[in-house]
Amino acid sequence: ADVCNLSDTFDPLSKFMVEVAEAGNETAQKYIGSDGWMAHHVLNPFGRTTPSGSTLGSQLSNGYCFPLAGTWMSLSLWRHYTFTLDKDYLKTTAYPILKGAAKFALDFLIENENGELITSPSYSPENSYIDPETGKTMLNTISATMDNQILRELFEACIKSEEILGTNQMKDDLAQALAKLPKTKIGADGTIQEWYKDFEEAEPEHRHISHLFGLYPSNQITGSNKVLFEAAKKTIDKRFASGGGRTGWSKAWAMNFYARLFNSEKAMETLNSLLASQITPNMFDLIYPQSITQRMGAVAQTGMGRIFQIDGNFGATAGIAEMLVQSHEEGIIYILPALPKEWESGSVNGIKARGNFELALDWHNGKLISVTITAPMGGKTSLVYKGKTKMLNLKLGESRRISF
Repeated sequence: ADVCNLSDTFDPLSKFMVEVAEAGNETAQKYIGSDGWMAHHVLNPFGRTTPSGSTLGSQLSNGYCFPLAGTWMSLSLWRHYTFTLDKDYLKTTAYPILKGAAKFALDFLIENENGELITSPSYSPENSYIDPETGKTMLNTISATMDNQILRELFEACIKSEEILGTNQMKDDLAQALAKLPKTKIGADGTIQEWYKDFEEAEPEHRHISHLFGLYPSNQITGSNKVLFEAAKKTIDKRFASGGGRTGWSKAWAMNFYARLFNSEKAMETLNSLLASQITPNMFDLIYPQSITQRMGAVAQTGMGRIFQIDGNFGATAGIAEMLVQSHEEGIIYILPALPKEWESGSVNGIKARGNFELALDWHNGKLISVTITAPMGGKTSLVYKGKTKMLNLKLGESRRISF
């Protein structure tokens, strides 16, 4: 919505999250006695925030053991602010929701024997591991990597919000908790570790890649940390080498991973795979490709595997935008960071970067011709193209055409 300069379309989600947080207050109070709010992994139009699932097992693992789903969604409101810089929106809508999610998180976290703050129950959606003691396949655990990454972004967003708004309601408590969250770890095989311990995956080809939340949509894994950045490359390579990315939304998420890793050809290859196997003539994304549903027995017979799932559409759109412009590193806008050879020449007008900057790009024969940047609210930023940097300080409403 924001990167494609359609920020007005975000309003319904903002309003819905306000209602979810209100309903989630009661859930948090009755579950753990917190005055914050919580929501589990499935909501409905009426604001259900308690655990749900299509089976009893799903209600436990997907539902009860992932109480940070609402927290994940609250981060969308923070990212919306970073694109618009609407301080009134931050004060009246985004920050109250973030603060409520943070209150719940502080009450939910438990300090372990190592002095770390961990989540329990927890799981890494919807993947399983092999218990080294029993050899059994397990879903539930403590402090899965995704939990830690979600909470790290939440706490940092709340701290930044309070600095912007000139208040100190939770900043000190959050800074202390932030220092105690388990760090993102690298496993023995050189990939990002998915669980608190370096467990063996039961399904190396799993459709979810939750432990790369820190790479996208978050900005915790960037090229500035070369060790984690290289581990993220190995993580996505391992998943796809094992047969991952079988669903439309999984391919779309992988597009964004590859874009953030500056791997233009893999991003394009993933987009082509999505278009070839799962997109209908009217451009709807279907959850599984035909080749998978043919092997799924009863699911194929009922057509359940060929269901429209809009995640793939929105995610692929985000991935295309991410291939053209990236602004997740503070004060930096990357121009054509993952431009594939197939898009040899082209242009894009009105794409948006964090800091409320609008951009128009033109390129030919794979080389940038120019970029025009407009700053409705003014501001400082740096444009980066193929290792070259242009530092800018734009006045209110100023537009400037830049060549590299």
